[in-house]
Amino acid sequence: MTAKLGPEAERALINVGTNRQGATLNAREPASVTEQLRMEGLIGRDGGLTQAGSIERERLVSRRLDDLF
Repeated sequence: MTAKLGPEAERALINVGTNRQGATLNAREPASVTEQLRMEGLIGRDGGLTQAGSIERERLVSRRLDDLF
């Protein structure tokens, strides 16, 4: 299942910088973006990537790289 994310949420997820579970979002992300990712189950209470978030981030990065090359 692929989450329906807006461009700001996609950017925030990609900018985590790693697919490692538990990796956290940048603290400067807007609360609305953080809440959207939390509601989608992509980040946990403490702002770290969940397993689903890790998978979704990997999909987003792969899709962006495919678009470039």
